[in-house]
Amino acid sequence: MGKPDALKGFKAANFQHLLVQCGLNKSGTKLDMYNRLRLAAKHYEPVPATARVLSIDMGIRNLAFSLLSPAAPLYPHPEQPGNRKKSKNGGPVKEPFDATVHEWKRLSLSPVEANAVEGDTKEDFSPGAMAQMAATLVQDVLLPLRPTHVLIERQRFRTAGGNGILEWTVRVNTLEAMIYAIFTTLRSLKLWDGKLIPITPKRVGSYLVEGNEGEEEAVSVIEAKNVPKSMNLKQQKISLLASWIEAQTKLEFPLETRAKEMAHDFLGNWNKIVSRKNERLEKAKATGASGVPKPTKGANEATYAAISKLDDLSDSLLQGVAWLQWQENIKGLIQTESWITASPEASGEIEKSSDEAEKQAELLKETASKSRTKQKESLTPLKKRRGRSRSPIELDIATDEQMATSPL
Repeated sequence: MGKPDALKGFKAANFQHLLVQCGLNKSGTKLDMYNRLRLAAKHYEPVPATARVLSIDMGIRNLAFSLLSPAAPLYPHPEQPGNRKKSKNGGPVKEPFDATVHEWKRLSLSPVEANAVEGDTKEDFSPGAMAQMAATLVQDVLLPLRPTHVLIERQRFRTAGGNGILEWTVRVNTLEAMIYAIFTTLRSLKLWDGKLIPITPKRVGSYLVEGNEGEEEAVSVIEAKNVPKSMNLKQQKISLLASWIEAQTKLEFPLETRAKEMAHDFLGNWNKIVSRKNERLEKAKATGASGVPKPTKGANEATYAAISKLDDLSDSLLQGVAWLQWQENIKGLIQTESWITASPEASGEIEKSSDEAEKQAELLKETASKSRTKQKESLTPLKKRRGRSRSPIELDIATDEQMATSPL
């Protein structure tokens, strides 16, 4: 196979950027990345306007989910019939939303032992108890939302590259597998007709946060100094989502819904965290100290706990938004880049001619023949050594026979 023409005009960084924008793995050679993009385009299916995307951030005591649908476009295509919408003052309306949020919630799942004494709150994480917990979650909470696409955050087995696997991690992974099994069973029984889609959290962060540094003023509100990288990333994601909610961009929250109430609470809690940081900064300025003073141990723990709660909510929503945008980006690539859907011949992937194939076969035969010859040559000295080693023994035997037949 010859090299595709697209590889000649694209650098590795160009392919990596496209892969990040489509939520795909960006590792490998240029050819690997090229094929990955073409494969994504081949399996692309448009997201219908009636889609109900259920995005789940996995956890047991901190499971969060959101239900989104693609927002209706405010600006029709110029070539399509229909007038552009206008605001009350006659000007064009603001930029369209990316998605409409119908539900946004955080749950704490605690399986209690079936035979527990009244007042005993001991949790039971046996396979049977967790299976019942997963079945109740899907049947009573998730299925009534009528999702058409279920996005499930992929869980990792190890944290920070450690050798050990934490028991709590195994429990969450078990719950993840059970949710997959339940939805798959429902689909095989024709009781649910939807798609299960695993989402890698790192790709969401790379796309929304790391890829948009400097675009959102509110992304880095809290000082990153002396803050663990994972916690700093959490703050950036929460801050990004809070800026969307405050500016009323990207996401539409219908009035008088629980999602709207959750958005109000989310923004209020984040503003409290930011205000505490600003208060410490003001105190530092008043005393002439430089930088942000370190919070007390109790205040620091409270802040981290509050951030962790908001992080679960933000992850579920950002995951859904990122996936919807990835689908739009793949659609845009299909429309603008001809090589991504072109046939192998049109994209430069032309099969070798029969002459080239014959030459290649002859070369392989010649190489194999040389290899066999070298192998025989390497064995020849060994045979000679073996022959020399036998001669003394044969001579000794002959001498013994002579001695046996010779007269005394």
